[in-house]
Amino acid sequence: MRFFSIRPASYNGLLKMGREILESDSADVRIESEFLRPYCIVFLDQLLLNSVKKLSIHSSSTAVNQYLAQMNFFHLNNTAGKSGYFPQDHIISLKRFNGDLNQLAEAVPQWLQAEVFSKSFAPRFGPAFRRQIVKNLWEIICNTIHHSDAPFGISCCGQFYPECGYFEIAFYDYGIGIPGRVREQIRGADKYSDHQCLRWALQKGTTTQPLQETRGLGLYYLRNFLTLNGGWLQAVSHRGMLQSKGAVDLPPVALRRYFPGTMINLRIIYDEAVYQLKGEND
Repeated sequence: MRFFSIRPASYNGLLKMGREILESDSADVRIESEFLRPYCIVFLDQLLLNSVKKLSIHSSSTAVNQYLAQMNFFHLNNTAGKSGYFPQDHIISLKRFNGDLNQLAEAVPQWLQAEVFSKSFAPRFGPAFRRQIVKNLWEIICNTIHHSDAPFGISCCGQFYPECGYFEIAFYDYGIGIPGRVREQIRGADKYSDHQCLRWALQKGTTTQPLQETRGLGLYYLRNFLTLNGGWLQAVSHRGMLQSKGAVDLPPVALRRYFPGTMINLRIIYDEAVYQLKGEND
């Protein structure tokens, strides 16, 4: 049985499972898994959307099938319904974003309000700080759609784990990947390793956007928030993986298998802090 944690080995295992699904002779694939995290859900969603043949999956675990149903996982071939096996208030339902960027200016904040900020476990943000977080997540989604060349946009979902003291939210596209785009657009970047391309993307103001617009701040400011919060940020693309935990940048990891597109995985810690921008209550 597979249990997917927030570790490099889990990404290698996820890629192995993805390959097994695509190579299956059956259109209805059974996966052996007892536990899936949000980053697994978005990976499987984009994998099956981009498959050359129509595939559906179900798990050997009744609990996983219930979880996928409650996540609104479109590719589930199972009779599992939304029985409340998992508290729905703990689930940040699967959502895909694609298309017109002006429409996303409304769609992304609406999704975040309904699925994240309205939940009782969400961190306490001052109004200006919340707007900044929404803007940063919106920018990640819009930049992905603009730059990734992913035919089905980006998939997002998450999960609250009250008993563990954190929640996770994942964003994944099946496009060119950050290293591919950086090497294509930035002079001299053809010499960068995959993890160096990822590190470049996490710097303030860096962007492959050809227009002179304010871009490249989303990941940078989220990284700053997680420094205060003590949470995790993972960026995975091609064979590179960068992680930070709180204020600590962990050593880069080279994956054994090629990871298509780009995964951004966030773990946010529950705490008693009220996060506000400086001067928000002045």
